[in-house]
Amino acid sequence: MRKLRKAVAAAVCAAFALSCGPYLAACVGPSENGESVSDSMSEVISADSVREDDSEDSLRGDSEISGDASNSGNSGNSGNSGDSGDSGDSGEGQENIGTFAVEAEASGPEGREGLIVTGGGNYRFGERVTLSAQPLLGYEFLGWYEGDMLACADPSYTFPMPGRNVRCFARFGVREDMRALQFTSSLAECTVTGLADPSAAEAAIPDCVTGIAENAFTGCTGLKEAEIGAGVTEIAARAFYGCSSLTELTLGERVSRIGGDAFFGCPLEKVNYAGDMVSWCTIRFDAPESGGAPFGDGYALYFGGVLLSEAAFPDGLMKPGDYTFAGCVGLRSAIVPASMIAVGDCAFYGCVGLERVYYCGTAEEWRKISFGEGNEALKGAAVYYYSEKEPPLNGAGTGYEGAWWHYGADGAPVVWEKAAPQEPEEEWTDFY
Repeated sequence: MRKLRKAVAAAVCAAFALSCGPYLAACVGPSENGESVSDSMSEVISADSVREDDSEDSLRGDSEISGDASNSGNSGNSGNSGDSGDSGDSGEGQENIGTFAVEAEASGPEGREGLIVTGGGNYRFGERVTLSAQPLLGYEFLGWYEGDMLACADPSYTFPMPGRNVRCFARFGVREDMRALQFTSSLAECTVTGLADPSAAEAAIPDCVTGIAENAFTGCTGLKEAEIGAGVTEIAARAFYGCSSLTELTLGERVSRIGGDAFFGCPLEKVNYAGDMVSWCTIRFDAPESGGAPFGDGYALYFGGVLLSEAAFPDGLMKPGDYTFAGCVGLRSAIVPASMIAVGDCAFYGCVGLERVYYCGTAEEWRKISFGEGNEALKGAAVYYYSEKEPPLNGAGTGYEGAWWHYGADGAPVVWEKAAPQEPEEEWTDFY
């Protein structure tokens, strides 16, 4: 019976070598003579088997032991010898051999959350691990570190799981072009809330910013120039309230809404818009609570650095919104499409330089347009109606009946004007 048990034990060891040999080989490595752990174990088990296995006859002889021997010692308890339940737990422990933990954390300026980190958890030895770091708007990724050693400069860090626990830090910092600003951010939005130095003379809002908060620059009396990047879509109410030195403003083409009194108290002289007339007409200007115009009552508007003296509304436009050109003193004329059926409140409020309106429809259609309040400058300008061909003369033949215009060779509006007839030159008689 003793030999039978040894034979069974040898079989168990052989099975263990087959299942766990690769893990032991990976952890311990090859033996001194180059053999793997599993090979060495197989040789040992084979040798033990030969030594313990005398012959088939000896095994049969042992199996013929009297029945009293099989009953002695309470053979039913022999199955519990060594606590078979514990042996099952031992099997679970073997399944977890080679499992280690990966900790992934963000590390940056104190009090700031600038990265979203993923990929941490438990991994088996040799398993592929991928850590990812995604910076929030306004921040930049600086690298994956293990302690003070740079492990990977790319936001996506992939490596095979070593035979130990790993702790990685994704370092981040504030973008250089954002360091002069105070802001809050997420993966999709970044809102400026103020200046790091309220006495600064310039404010440059980079393209990663999507909005400017209420009262963000309120009271920054030293601010003279503000450049708002292409990413900003909204400037909240009173954002630049009381910036008494602000004379020049640059707006990105994606601005879609400007809150009430956003620039109240700012003596703006120049507003430079990066877009064109089509996108400008889509901006929503909230009514200033203080009255007046969104940018003040005396500024010049530039599109792409070119002074806008003539507002050529796009064909198909039905209504310019409220305050579209309010306070724009540089405006001298406007080309109005026949599609326009209404004009928003105060769209031309304070446009004291507006002299001519070139309307693409007829006088009857012009009279049907609904004008919002505060558009005296538009209604008071001289209106010309479009005629591609030369219009009919008046009864005297000295001019045209009504006021008409057409496009010149250069594409600019030209008023139809009848040239006064030239009187024949007097002929001088030589009396001498």
